[in-house]
Amino acid sequence: MRRAIAIAVVALTGLAATPAAASAGDSFNPSPVKHVTVNGGSFGYRTVGSGPPLVMIMGFTGTMTEWDPALVGRLSQSHRVIVFDNRGMGESVDAPVAGLTIEGMADDTAALIEALVPSGRAHVLGWSMGSYIGEMLALRHPGRVRRLVLAGSDPGSPHAIQDSPQVNAVLSDPATTPDS
Repeated sequence: MRRAIAIAVVALTGLAATPAAASAGDSFNPSPVKHVTVNGGSFGYRTVGSGPPLVMIMGFTGTMTEWDPALVGRLSQSHRVIVFDNRGMGESVDAPVAGLTIEGMADDTAALIEALVPSGRAHVLGWSMGSYIGEMLALRHPGRVRRLVLAGSDPGSPHAIQDSPQVNAVLSDPATTPDS
């Protein structure tokens, strides 16, 4: 994960006209959780920093609180970082999840960008399943995406190495703990 984060930092700091110097330990002070209603659901989000907007899409079962504070702090020095909880997760639990798909989550992200970003366009960083959402966002709503960074993604296709059923069971179990 550290390697993927380092690649994302390098890729995204290159987006700013004048990236500020920062150490990995720099802290940040995100806004309180706010909510925006889009696509029939209330989505929790936070913002920090200023500059070109950067929307960060979390992966499977993750919430916005799981983004590394050092990463968000670093990126917020040259971007207005927007983190949010996907439909049905964390602060977005009031958003209906029946029939949820990657396509639907991409549509949610597009609507969130439209609601929160005055220009209607943002840089996008997707982590793990968030990278799938980011890819679909770029395909379905290309006008919403300025640049796309995919971190912790997999290649898909018949060449991808699939997790064993035991690993999928642990990853899909809401009772899983870090010690599982």
